[in-house]
Amino acid sequence: MRGTSGGRGFVTASGRGWRPRPLRGAPRRGYNGRMRSRKALRLFLPALLAGGGLAGCGPGDANKPNLLVVTVDTLRKDAIGCCGAPEARTPSFDRLAEGGILLANASSQVPITLPSHATLFTGRYPAAHGTRHNGTPLREEETTLAERLSERGYETAAFLGSQVLSSSFRLGQGFDVYDDRWKKAERGLHGLWERGADSVAASFLSWFDHRDKKKPFFAWVHFYDPHADYEPPAPFGPAAGGDYAGEVAYADRALGRVLAAIEEGGLLDETIVVLLSDHGEGLGEHEEREHGLLLYETTLAIPWAIRLPGGPRGVLVTAPALTVDLLPTLADLLPIDKDPSWPGRSLVPLLRGAAPGPDRPLFAESLYGNVGYGWAPLYAVRLGPWKLVRGNWDDLYDVDQDPAENVNLAAEHPEVARRLGEAIDAWKAEGESPAGPAPELTREERAMLEGLGYAAPSSPPPAGALLPDPRERFLAHEKIIESRVLAEEGRRDLARDALLEALRIDPNNLDALLRVAPYYRELGEFEREREIYLTILSIDPDHAPAWNNLGVLKEIDGDFAGALACYDRSLQSDSTFADAYVNRGNVYVTQGKLGQAMGAYEKALRLDPGSGEAHYGKAMVHDKRGEFEPLVEELKLALRVDPNLVPAREWLQALERSAQTGI
Repeated sequence: MRGTSGGRGFVTASGRGWRPRPLRGAPRRGYNGRMRSRKALRLFLPALLAGGGLAGCGPGDANKPNLLVVTVDTLRKDAIGCCGAPEARTPSFDRLAEGGILLANASSQVPITLPSHATLFTGRYPAAHGTRHNGTPLREEETTLAERLSERGYETAAFLGSQVLSSSFRLGQGFDVYDDRWKKAERGLHGLWERGADSVAASFLSWFDHRDKKKPFFAWVHFYDPHADYEPPAPFGPAAGGDYAGEVAYADRALGRVLAAIEEGGLLDETIVVLLSDHGEGLGEHEEREHGLLLYETTLAIPWAIRLPGGPRGVLVTAPALTVDLLPTLADLLPIDKDPSWPGRSLVPLLRGAAPGPDRPLFAESLYGNVGYGWAPLYAVRLGPWKLVRGNWDDLYDVDQDPAENVNLAAEHPEVARRLGEAIDAWKAEGESPAGPAPELTREERAMLEGLGYAAPSSPPPAGALLPDPRERFLAHEKIIESRVLAEEGRRDLARDALLEALRIDPNNLDALLRVAPYYRELGEFEREREIYLTILSIDPDHAPAWNNLGVLKEIDGDFAGALACYDRSLQSDSTFADAYVNRGNVYVTQGKLGQAMGAYEKALRLDPGSGEAHYGKAMVHDKRGEFEPLVEELKLALRVDPNLVPAREWLQALERSAQTGI
């Protein structure tokens, strides 16, 4: 296999892997990939690839290499030139791979951003570390790679491209710098804060120039491009081969900037570089547009390259590699101790040229449908040519003969399905750790999770209940995604129709029900909206947003006592639900109970300092009291935290006009 940058290609070994289809990319420059010091090669290669590794090095040892981990979110394996896409324009990735080791049969253990990164940096499966979906924080007792290296004297820094990896979710444990600031960010799909690859690279470069140069460093750079929505900057648009491919090329250019800085600083020969994706992307195959719900190789197969100081160069490893293998591998290359609880294997023997051992199982899971929609979880295992996906039924594929996973062979090969099913059962039985305590989320973060579809019942289903299988309901999810896009484009009638189609597929889908209800308020059909909230509460009696919204309808009807009862019930279900405190304060203002109103708004702000509505509510209280200066200050605070709060802006402008004219 050869890359596209004119390199020498790879030394190959036998093995199996998913066969990618080509994707078009866009041209980009990358770093030149040249070695700067042959002396460094001679010094580092024996130490790095020796059987004992560097575990005994002290904090000041000159042989402690730096570590750079770059994760490119949502990057399909077949979007990279060196992974079989001859028309892709990914010179930075290709040169890094051709100047190091390409793991051609690498697999993610979960096709979701936060859990996948948690697995990378703890070395444990999601069931063990507890972060099984976006929004579930890593437990504080988990030990991350950053913590391990910080204890060994490394300077640690991370630079993030997406709010999904916010420090609220605790992946920042052990990092001296965890740059999840969004000063130059923009709203992406589903209202998520994200920033482009150039901004992430610039943050890294600034830190790199000012770091403590007496210490070895561990830096993690996360490029959120090419995650949906696919809007690459010029000149990486559709003319370059498609929006997704354009975002891949855009991220590749930023990668080149990062690698060039390390090379120009004379540190490329002293730095282990790990470049991989957290998961792939459906791009419409199997009717999955994005990722997370299903467990096809389109979202599990990932590109992965490693460059070691001093070599080896141009090596293609086709034996299976899992993301849980990263930490055991680094433990053989860096001064950190191996954890016996790690389920992965060190890849160093393969990097040293050892023959691949017997096939081993590659496990994966998705709880997206379970958490987001109350559907059954999915599990998968791949062993040799066979892959089994288990939910309410088994799908069995021969991925060597059927790499697109179109033909279910479970009926033709029941013994293979039984054997792989037992492997999944044994893997699940190894034990699950409870998730960490719920994080204290801002309103923005809560809205982000709701935008991602995490609105499943808060009450668990009855024991033994047969939950819908995601493979028969996932088109409802696709319709919900479609509705979000249509709503953002202002095509609200079509957005409502998409949600109704989702409900025809999955009638009890809480996410779709909660999203479709406000459309009926816009049409003045308050009774229809009320029926929807009652339907939600019949499915999940502790659904805080439904109780809150039902209270708003009672408030519109003038039933203030009923509204307050609904807001209380919402807070009984979720004591951190700041919106219910805001709405309670609004009722108190209407009733003239200004002290109670102020208390409710202040409680909301303690829970969510980013609540513009709470500041607006405090402004109403000051207005009722005739307190002009505090009124103006609260309106300014409301706009500071929520610049799109139109009533606050209009009120403040009216006050300013009044002050100017004296009227």
